Amino acid sequence: MMVAIPELDGATGPVVFGGRAAVPGPDGVCRMEVHPERAKMLASRVDRLIRLRRSARSERKLSIVIFSFPPEAGALGSAAYLSVFASLYNTLVELDDAGYRVELPESVDDLRDRIIKGNAANYGAHANVHHRVTVDDYVAREPYLKEIEEQWGPAPGKAQSDGQSIHVLGAQFGNVF
Repeated sequence: MMVAIPELDGATGPVVFGGRAAVPGPDGVCRMEVHPERAKMLASRVDRLIRLRRSARSERKLSIVIFSFPPEAGALGSAAYLSVFASLYNTLVELDDAGYRVELPESVDDLRDRIIKGNAANYGAHANVHHRVTVDDYVAREPYLKEIEEQWGPAPGKAQSDGQSIHVLGAQFGNVF
């Protein structure tokens, strides 16, 4: 599970920025080398994190991921012995109290309905469709399309899609998605 779903362990964006050289140097030792492009990407991420920390909380935009496994099987927001939507609602209240811009739902039930039901029936989706990415837009912008399609088949695939677009599921509550 730690390899398959690293975000559950907090590894949401690991970056390998160097490693041992493939070819030994004159002394026969494979030295550690920096991968310039990846080191630059890591430095850029750190810079953005510093700017984010210095920004006003009311201007920050947050995204909260609700676990849904297996996908499209009615498991959205389910967890053994946990009250996911009550916890999410309480988190939104705490964020609002801490100065983040949050549009609080009326209740836990309202929150759950807006996320799970919302406009889902309009799109044949299993949760609210916040945004649709057209296949043409996705194909034009995805640099790893060939590798993805080799593994999963042609875009847009069958999960979270209507055949013409990819559904981005969720609901917006102020600056919290």
